[in-house]
Amino acid sequence: MYQVTGSLFPIQIIETKQLSEDENIWLKDLHNGLEPLTLEKVLQASNTYINSDHIKAYLDVILKANYDAMEVMKMNETRKFYEALERMGVAAEFEARGIEKGIEKGIEKGLRLTATNLKKTGMPLKQIADVTGLPVAELKGL
Repeated sequence: MYQVTGSLFPIQIIETKQLSEDENIWLKDLHNGLEPLTLEKVLQASNTYINSDHIKAYLDVILKANYDAMEVMKMNETRKFYEALERMGVAAEFEARGIEKGIEKGIEKGLRLTATNLKKTGMPLKQIADVTGLPVAELKGL
């Protein structure tokens, strides 16, 4: 840990790569891009402190930042993972977020399908872009 002085506010810099995994799981894994197994370790370590508002806030940040890893865990061990989210009191929020992402993907797929069909009718790409909101460069690849 480094301390920076001479500033209006005290600053500490923590070099997380130098932290031991077991003793500092909370700081070491406070970033996006976690692997599913690492995220699982964080969830397991949090079970001890599950009633703590600080841990719930920490996990909320970790899970939001690592949505893809969470989705992999969800696919691999659906019931176990969902139970962990229920214990934290955030299962409904993440389920809703998953539904929202699914809707977004469905809308994107529908726009591409519409664009493909309009392209087949001979409609100019510029006009298809205006109708669907998709960029002309993307339309060329359809």
